Amino acid sequence: MLTLSKQYRDAKAMYSTANGYKDYIPMAYYLARFDLMTKYAYYVAIFVNEIIALRSSTTHIQRMQKALSEMNLHLHQVLSDITGVTGIKIIQAIIAGERDPKVLATYRDRRVKSTQADIEAALTGDYRPEHVFILSQELSLYQTYQAQIEKCDARNSKMLSSL
Repeated sequence: MLTLSKQYRDAKAMYSTANGYKDYIPMAYYLARFDLMTKYAYYVAIFVNEIIALRSSTTHIQRMQKALSEMNLHLHQVLSDITGVTGIKIIQAIIAGERDPKVLATYRDRRVKSTQADIEAALTGDYRPEHVFILSQELSLYQTYQAQIEKCDARNSKMLSSL
């Protein structure tokens, strides 16, 4: 973070290079303007970091879908979003060791359009341990990036409220 003396020097440089307005615009205007530009630069940097985290989380969603497909589980065909309430509950149950499609299908949220029988059919497959391990790793990384995105959102909200 810039120190006040650095801000003052930069604002003074802006003040001294203003052509013809040197006598009419007070120094405080340049300090306030520089402070606003600094806050904007911080906001943009945090926003860019949030976009990077979002792109990375998307990669981990695709890898979770790949691990599910490798186990011949077609959850993505019966759920519009495997990272929704139902998808996450089912994936967490699979990681915890549940293999019965009937039990897994009971995690269906009431808002899901697919029937419990459709979800049960999609969850009939080969639960190979190496793919379950990969699924657990990808879920963990996805949740880590989601936490980072929430932190960026909170920081940007705080930053915008101070502008």
